[in-house]
Amino acid sequence: MKFENMFKPIQIGPMTVKNRFVTPPMCTNFANTDGSWSDQSVAYYAERAKGQFGLITIEASVVHKGAKGGPRKPCLYDDNAIESLKRITDACHKEGGKVSVQLQNAGPEGNAQFAGAPIKAATAIMSEVGRDMPVEVPTEEVYEMVKGYGDAAERAMKGC
Repeated sequence: MKFENMFKPIQIGPMTVKNRFVTPPMCTNFANTDGSWSDQSVAYYAERAKGQFGLITIEASVVHKGAKGGPRKPCLYDDNAIESLKRITDACHKEGGKVSVQLQNAGPEGNAQFAGAPIKAATAIMSEVGRDMPVEVPTEEVYEMVKGYGDAAERAMKGC
């Protein structure tokens, strides 16, 4: 079996990726407790680019305060993490890699202690892996949650 296309560039929207090798988002727990990416995060993603991956997907990045699943999760619900994301992007670009970001809301699997707010979900039903009983999200708040994804995507673009 030949995999000749694996080494060919691919166009994804306006972005040209040098090959078809992609790292999926993998939780590292390397972020700082304030939600910014740490020096260890920068080194981790830079190594993926040095390994010649064409597209590196940054791990699940929290889109809402109250949606955080642990103390060392990167957060894009405010502007504080943009500069540290830019450091990752610059390190990956230096090695020829492109970057994408997975946006995430932990929902019923969140952790109120680390989120600093009650966790919210579609229903007030405890997840089998959850730590806290979620608060049921009223319909009107769903629009706010959707907007949070858009706002986080905008911040990710500023960092990329």
